[in-house]
Amino acid sequence: MRERIRWSFSIWVTAIFLNLLIALTFWGVLDTKPTLALLSLSLLLTLAWAKSSEYEIVVNEKQLRVGKARIDLRFVGEITALDSQQMKVARGVAIDPSAYLAIRSWIKTGVKVTINDPRDPTPYWLISSKRFRELAAAISAEKN
Repeated sequence: MRERIRWSFSIWVTAIFLNLLIALTFWGVLDTKPTLALLSLSLLLTLAWAKSSEYEIVVNEKQLRVGKARIDLRFVGEITALDSQQMKVARGVAIDPSAYLAIRSWIKTGVKVTINDPRDPTPYWLISSKRFRELAAAISAEKN
């Protein structure tokens, strides 16, 4: 199973609107060319920010990979698919500061993967996923 987590359409619209608003504000003070240069730079920085916030979830027969983090499936314990209400609690009042968090605020569902490695101080991974049930099932299937 493979899933790529990216910015949602509404986040893109908001980011572009904010860039245009900033450019419009500077256009009142600066000439057109510097304003266009500022807008171009701002849009490039927004694109870099969007790219840096995306990650890929991959489950294969040997490991679970979330972004740059990897774990062998033999160290995976309990797998829990979390609906929006459960995810809200998991990333809120019930969060463990030593957990590995691959969460994005615009994705309301996810998966909690308990880690059973005595050498690893991380108790669990909390992963945002739009296909949370499918992800939980894929990890369970590959683990067994």
